[in-house]
Amino acid sequence: MKTAFVLATGWTDPKRVAIVGGSHGGFLTGHLLGQRPGAFAAGVLRNPVLDISAMIHLSDIPDWCYVEAYGTEVCWSNDYFTGPAQLMFSDYASI
Repeated sequence: MKTAFVLATGWTDPKRVAIVGGSHGGFLTGHLLGQRPGAFAAGVLRNPVLDISAMIHLSDIPDWCYVEAYGTEVCWSNDYFTGPAQLMFSDYASI
């Protein structure tokens, strides 16, 4: 791992090595923190994609999450896309 190489040079303090990633980089950051728990003093995961199927209900792009999680086109008559979620996709949505 490159972190070990940099630490071996003495250029940095091991107590100050951190990792940061956003979106898919956040996923990779979480993966590295889990796989090498002692390698980093801190980790910051910005909007990580950790559980794409759960993001269908939390994301501002639920159609993308649906397709990525289930591998099919979005079925707009699906129970998820009724009620509050349907309003978000209607002509009356404020976004």
